[in-house]
Amino acid sequence: MEQLLTIEEVAELLQMAPGFVEQQIRMDYLEVIKIGNEARIEASAYRQYLENCKAMTPLVGQERLAAVD
Repeated sequence: MEQLLTIEEVAELLQMAPGFVEQQIRMDYLEVIKIGNEARIEASAYRQYLENCKAMTPLVGQERLAAVD
């Protein structure tokens, strides 16, 4: 069975606040599993989130450059 992470554990891995992780979940950037009243993140969903962040980074820079022009 795949490891399930809490929001706090993911926040610690990202070196961000738990509120940031919750925001990423609300924006559908990070997939969660609801177990009762608790949210858990599969390790594979966390890895996919990181890959998506890498893919988005160049686009953000390009958009900023376009705004300067």
